Amino acid sequence: MNEKITEWNKVHYCDCMDPDIGLPSLPDKSIDLGYTDPPWGVNYHKHKKVIKHGKILKKDPNKMTYNDEWDEEFTLNWFNELNRVCKRIIIITGQWHLRFWFNLEPTGMFIVYSKNSVARDSKIASWNHYTPYLYWGKFKKKLIRNVLEYVIPWGFLSKNVKWIHPSPKGLKLVLQIIGKLEPESLIDPFAGSGSFLKAADILGIPWLGYEINEVYKQDIDKRFAQKQIDLWNY
Repeated sequence: MNEKITEWNKVHYCDCMDPDIGLPSLPDKSIDLGYTDPPWGVNYHKHKKVIKHGKILKKDPNKMTYNDEWDEEFTLNWFNELNRVCKRIIIITGQWHLRFWFNLEPTGMFIVYSKNSVARDSKIASWNHYTPYLYWGKFKKKLIRNVLEYVIPWGFLSKNVKWIHPSPKGLKLVLQIIGKLEPESLIDPFAGSGSFLKAADILGIPWLGYEINEVYKQDIDKRFAQKQIDLWNY
């Protein structure tokens, strides 16, 4: 195992558990913050069809998700490696597997909710769209509030940004979180469209990323080529 990380600011297009260049190859506690949005549950949809990578997936009436691909053993394996490599961790867990994540004894949780998105799953109330963020480790800086709000730039707010990734994260919100916490370094084992990596780069924080699906390189390259930050909130 290497004594230190010699190459920063690079996306490896491979499995984050690759024994040669993935998480297992990194030294213990060599990165300050692990910040990621795992891919499980990104295809949850209640409409008649959902499009993923240009393909239309048919609705399965017996399931609440489309090809959720949740793998508890794999998730536990990469989490343990991330926990070994990082001093602190933030994971966007979603709502469907919270029991699993709470069994891993997080330090705490904060909530991010959308001001302009309302889910109508309940017969007696309308719910704001919210996402749980769980964290592990000690944080010197606080986010001030345990509930953060943001606006999803849909419609005219989207400014016609087109992504391949089905669930890109808003750069404005990520900048707010990372900028407040001021990590010394950052790693994202599921880079997706590259939001967390781009935010770290803007803030001058050394970063590493992994993305197993190389098709998303187009999104990541698009983010890093863009100079007008305010045009890329999503």
